[in-house]
Amino acid sequence: MEFSERLNSYLQELDVSAKELSEESGVSQVVISRYRSGQRVPTTDNIKVLKDLALAIESLSKKKEIRLISASEVLEAFESDISELNIPFCADNFNKIVETFCLNASEMSHSMSYDPSYISRLRAGKRRPPHPDEFIKRLSVFLFPRIGKSIPVEAFYALIEAEPSEDHSQENLAELLRAFILKSEKSDQAISRFLGHMDDFNLEDYIKEIHFDDIKVPSVPFTFPKEKAYFGVEGQKEAELDIFKLIVLSKSKEPVFLYSDMDMEDMSKDEGFKKKWLFGLAMMLKKGLTLKYIHNLNRPMSEMMIALENLIPLYMTGQIEPYYLPDRQEDAFRHIYRVGGSAAMIGMGIYGNHNASTYQVSTSKSMISEVKRQADDLLSHALPLMEIFNEEKRDLFLEFLMGFDNDHTNIRQILSGLPIYTMSEELLNKILTENNVSDKLKEDTMSYYKQIRRITENQLEEYTIFDEIPLLSKEEFEKYPLSIQIPGAVISDSIRYTYDEYTRHLKESEKYAESHKNYTMVKNKNIPFRNINILIAEGNYVWISKMKAPTIQFVIRHPELRKAIEQRYIPALED
Repeated sequence: MEFSERLNSYLQELDVSAKELSEESGVSQVVISRYRSGQRVPTTDNIKVLKDLALAIESLSKKKEIRLISASEVLEAFESDISELNIPFCADNFNKIVETFCLNASEMSHSMSYDPSYISRLRAGKRRPPHPDEFIKRLSVFLFPRIGKSIPVEAFYALIEAEPSEDHSQENLAELLRAFILKSEKSDQAISRFLGHMDDFNLEDYIKEIHFDDIKVPSVPFTFPKEKAYFGVEGQKEAELDIFKLIVLSKSKEPVFLYSDMDMEDMSKDEGFKKKWLFGLAMMLKKGLTLKYIHNLNRPMSEMMIALENLIPLYMTGQIEPYYLPDRQEDAFRHIYRVGGSAAMIGMGIYGNHNASTYQVSTSKSMISEVKRQADDLLSHALPLMEIFNEEKRDLFLEFLMGFDNDHTNIRQILSGLPIYTMSEELLNKILTENNVSDKLKEDTMSYYKQIRRITENQLEEYTIFDEIPLLSKEEFEKYPLSIQIPGAVISDSIRYTYDEYTRHLKESEKYAESHKNYTMVKNKNIPFRNINILIAEGNYVWISKMKAPTIQFVIRHPELRKAIEQRYIPALED
């Protein structure tokens, strides 16, 4: 039984509320509510909270006179429920084996003597095997007769990141699987690095570093046949650079379409090619083209985040529209599509053997037309990986903001400043006046502020908001002065507080928390970010607001990426 289910069963049996349990145990009602919903689970290391809950349940059982529920019984049950969550188990890697080799879930469940729903929960990361060695042993028994038959030996070793072995025994297979699957996932670290890079990134500095303003988009065409074929890894590198040159030299301003699920590991190790490839993208952006980029996300979360991290500079331009294909199933083939302007590229390869791949770049109108048709078809099946709003897309962002009232979910925010909706109108007026804001800008800002206040009040009627805010000393404030936090609004980063205004706003925030039962504010002396705010609409989306250098908004709806960020800041296990 899951911890949340166990806790709810005790409350139901005793006919008591979370508030009564909170009063009896001393554990916060907010924390208990998160335990009940399954959003948080205490660790076995945090024995105090488990004991407090167990003793409270025993005490309440005595008062209710239904049956005596001993604290030792409760504690043992709680520890049993959460113990399996502490077992290292990489669901991503288990999924890679199942999906890459198209394993039949029904056959696997039957062979391993597990219920199909249990296997599904393991793959979704909702369960961890309570007896991991037994799970690995059963999996090895299922896979062993398939290695070298339906599962290519080389492809298998490549997938599990192991050197080919002369020991083809089932025992050795179990050891390899144990090393690959029974390890802690690193998505948390990758998420932190990605968000940290976004927080630190300054587009102006980056433009200077790569001399972007000095880049001249060429206008003189280079000699290229109507069609050209390429082969293998080196052929793909050449084809990629050729198609980029043709697109940049084209007179067309049409969007460029990019999709590939080809193996990229060997190409990514070629630093020279990687720089040329990114420079080719930069040239297209310099030309003012929009890039419709379908990402291949059938990879572990940590690898996905590294790929996205490398593209942060390009995302910050607001000219890239990133997508992904939901329910994409791996197969034996790999494909690549590039089309834009007066050129198109297609390619196909075999999984596990990148050199067994062929590519074609063409300037034929019929070929371009056909690849564009296929690109449109792919896009019709794709979903946005993230929505990116810069100043040019401000109207679209305001449409997104208006949808807040329909989100129907709890919200958690990690803020680099204080939330605007806890500030009094009087204080905001004072700050705007002292910063010599024009009458028109002041009017627009106040209108925006009132809209945010209204949305927040509506949210708090039924759902919760949990804000983590920075607590600064005067010395820290002088070193890192804060600005008014209105993500996506018309005011700029130059609207700053004085320290007295910051402390006044802090007091107003405390009063706001006292007068709104569904609002929780936690002060953090260790500020995780200084230039981004993170809003998590639980189970719905994550909104990352870059407050400066440049000001830009990212709304992430991709389930795995959203869930990874949620778990980073609304952990399934308490620290």
